[in-house]
Amino acid sequence: MAINNQAGWCSSGCQGIVDTGTSLLTAPQAIFSQLMEDIGAQENSDGEYVVSCSSIDSMPTISFTISETSFPLSPYAYVLQVWIFIAVHYPHLPLLA
Repeated sequence: MAINNQAGWCSSGCQGIVDTGTSLLTAPQAIFSQLMEDIGAQENSDGEYVVSCSSIDSMPTISFTISETSFPLSPYAYVLQVWIFIAVHYPHLPLLA
């Protein structure tokens, strides 16, 4: 595994499973925490890691090498962009005129 062509994540080799039935990536906690730090993600109060959508263009490419073939993922491939809008309608609030 490499971030912006900088290897060293699994210098003695890593084992993994390719699950073509999902788009999610998982890793051992120690590797995952370091990966999140290196891409600039911050953990929120729900335990999710988030980044600002405005920083995606400057985030690194993550590459996985399997049998000497590199599979690069751009930030747009590994960041799930979500826009949330919350509105509350409470019909019993007084109207101000």
